[in-house]
Amino acid sequence: MKLFRLFVSLFAAGWVAAVAHAQPVPDETASETVVPAAPIAPVAPLPDEPEVTVPAKKHREFRGPRRLNERPPVVFFKKFVLHAGETVSEVVVIGGDAQIDGTIDQSLTVVGGSAQINGSVGREAVVVGGGVTVGPKAHIGRHSVFIGGPFAIDPGASINHDTTQLELGDWEGTLGWARPWVLHGLLWGRLLTLENPWPWFVGGAFLIFYALLLALFPKAVASVVEALETRPVASLVAGLLGMVLWAPLLVLVAITVIGVVVIPCFPVAIVLLLLFGKAGFLCFVGRNVTTPGKPRPWFFTLAIGGLVLAVAYMIPLLGLLAFFVATLIGFGGAILAVCGTFKSNTPAPQPNLVPVSVKSGSNPASSQVPPIIGTAPEPATPADAPSPAPAAGQPEVLFMRRAGFWNRFAAALLDLILISFLIPLIGPFFVLAAIIYFVGMWTWRGTTIGSIVMGLKIVRTNGTPINFGVALVRSLSSLFSAVVLFLGFLWVGWDREKQGWHDKIAGTTVVRMPRGVALV
Repeated sequence: MKLFRLFVSLFAAGWVAAVAHAQPVPDETASETVVPAAPIAPVAPLPDEPEVTVPAKKHREFRGPRRLNERPPVVFFKKFVLHAGETVSEVVVIGGDAQIDGTIDQSLTVVGGSAQINGSVGREAVVVGGGVTVGPKAHIGRHSVFIGGPFAIDPGASINHDTTQLELGDWEGTLGWARPWVLHGLLWGRLLTLENPWPWFVGGAFLIFYALLLALFPKAVASVVEALETRPVASLVAGLLGMVLWAPLLVLVAITVIGVVVIPCFPVAIVLLLLFGKAGFLCFVGRNVTTPGKPRPWFFTLAIGGLVLAVAYMIPLLGLLAFFVATLIGFGGAILAVCGTFKSNTPAPQPNLVPVSVKSGSNPASSQVPPIIGTAPEPATPADAPSPAPAAGQPEVLFMRRAGFWNRFAAALLDLILISFLIPLIGPFFVLAAIIYFVGMWTWRGTTIGSIVMGLKIVRTNGTPINFGVALVRSLSSLFSAVVLFLGFLWVGWDREKQGWHDKIAGTTVVRMPRGVALV
């Protein structure tokens, strides 16, 4: 209201000045008498009106350094900005850039990104894999380590100790057309992004090549799939040993007499094992994702497996992990398939021969037939014999098929992907959140979201549902299975009962529920 009154007063004053300026000025040379104009009455002030108080909008005002939080912020794949007047204890940025205009009490760490420092860093400043710009107002209390480039340090900057610089040049500019993929894909831990189309063409070309291998050598790819299905853990171990021992093996072959002939063929053999192993792994994933246990066209399973891996390659961090795991397991499956081929070519041992006498029939001459040497006959089972029914008092879940290693691995991977979205929010409390999630889901329904997708359920070895105590013991035992190089989880592939160490400790097992049975 005050603004309105001020506007009206200014308007009235301007109108009076305009009227006064428009009056004719008396001419001294004129003979006639000029009658002066009547004086203009002053404008009466506006009557007072009741003022309406409008609460003023509160603006955030920084008075001196402001502490954002006591916990050091850890930022993944985003840009971190610390404005002037803001204070944090420590900053860690992974896969993103950092702009520091405020105050950091301790250290600054940037991995896979650039840093602009025009504020105060109390201790060390470490930047790896990016450029660094240090402004004139910057202050670094201790050592600074810069690896990457380019670097621009203002002479007016205050750096108390030595600065270690390893400039790799403008490596971002030298990438050329691959720069967007490296910055937004590879540094994020993934192989495929929606912003870069050319990796999709490369992946499609490899998928077509795998289909060509499947068309030309179907038995070879099928043998890899069989090795992955029957010996999953052995495939993983064989892949690890193959990746570690191929170089020493090449050296041993080189010092022998036949090394001159074998060495040129050795890299070709490694490449063929990798290609056939990857094609077999895609078919294996496609068969288990669609309808496990039922025959499907090989090219259909290959396409489904390629689609599943393409989705996995788009997830940050998990993309590279999925690529290395798929390559490693496929390589091991190919090694086992080759070893199985050599084993099948060896002559089989002679079976134990036992005399079998032919029973005499109605023909009296049949009694004169001498004994026939053959194998011991197997007991005949009628084709329409029903499956064993559960005895009285035994739950039906005991007669369901146990879940294998790969089904349980896929379910656990889905659960971890789901929980990983909480890492930026809860940080180091991720393990506690995972324990609460698994214990709660197991107690509530005996399953998890990943297990629901795969059709799995956790029960006691006596067939009864698990309670809170059993779920808690199984969850804590899973930590023990993971600490020992995940050997407790890999034990599922070796154990005849398909139990891991945590299953044996808690007295549980994982079964595959029939289709159509609701798990929620």
